[in-house]
Amino acid sequence: MKKNPTIKEELCSKSNQELALRLAVHGVRNTVIENYHAEGKISDKEMKAFNIEVVNNLFTYLEIFTNPKFKKEHDFVFGKGFGSFYKPNNWNSPELDERKIKGIHVAMEREASEKKPTKGVFSNL
Repeated sequence: MKKNPTIKEELCSKSNQELALRLAVHGVRNTVIENYHAEGKISDKEMKAFNIEVVNNLFTYLEIFTNPKFKKEHDFVFGKGFGSFYKPNNWNSPELDERKIKGIHVAMEREASEKKPTKGVFSNL
């Protein structure tokens, strides 16, 4: 019998769904893969399948990493060196993409400059 998820598990899943979508679009799709798609090297059908697979994989691993519902799976993956979840040894170490950080700062400044101060309830007294 399957137990009902706790509120913490449900909130974790909702957060992970949103995070998986954001990571898929901003961290994977909006890269060289989008250039290949724009150049016709990848069809719309192939791109859609790719997007679905990426977001589902990200969501699954985020759930295993963070959701208490998957504690057994987490312990197995991290405790026994699960073969299919290896860390690649021949890839470069991740580096912060300063362009993305700068883009976020530009957006933050733009939003801050567009907000006009609102009058408080007692401002006319």
